[in-house]
Amino acid sequence: MPVLYAHSGHLYLTACEARDRAVASAQKDANAWPSDAIVAIILSATSTEAFINELVEFVVLSKSKGDGVSLSRELLAFAGVLEEIEDARGSLALKYLMASQTLGGTPFDKGANPFQDFSTLITLRNDIMHLKPRDILVSLTPEAAALDVPKYVVALQQRGLARTPSPGVMISWFNRLQTSEMAVWATQTARAIILAVLALIPDDPVPTRDPAWMFKTLFRNPPL
Repeated sequence: MPVLYAHSGHLYLTACEARDRAVASAQKDANAWPSDAIVAIILSATSTEAFINELVEFVVLSKSKGDGVSLSRELLAFAGVLEEIEDARGSLALKYLMASQTLGGTPFDKGANPFQDFSTLITLRNDIMHLKPRDILVSLTPEAAALDVPKYVVALQQRGLARTPSPGVMISWFNRLQTSEMAVWATQTARAIILAVLALIPDDPVPTRDPAWMFKTLFRNPPL
């Protein structure tokens, strides 16, 4: 029988370790700019991608084992649709929207959490991994030096997550993300969207019949 190793949990726990280092750095020095916040953002987002891909593979494996396991129509539809999205190189956001549609009957609300924060997390990951200038210079005078940064960064500043510079101080959008609050938010956001998908898969009293059992065990009670 084929054996699959799942590493989305490892990625998530590594993100949590980066989060903890960022928090410890901020506690030690209130003026710290923890670079581990960037690590937490990237790995939190990556763990959500690994999770949804691995979940599909575990469903497919359960379907093909031939040991009498009967999967629900919803799980079979989920695996089929997400395999098609993967083959077509569809977006990660689309995978989660279709996961909620096939498993629960309705897609996640794009304008509400957990999907709204998840969408922001993915945007951050993509912008960090494909870096290019995203700041717009508004003025460059001693009295009124200012940058315009992406709107989603402004929204994070308004929530007290991203760094807000003092008047006249110019800080790029990237550096504004270097806070312990951003690191905590990233890990919480990743776990929230993963748990939202897992909540759509009914628990089976026999773990071997539940292709999501391992993911439920880890993400519902993470050791970190």
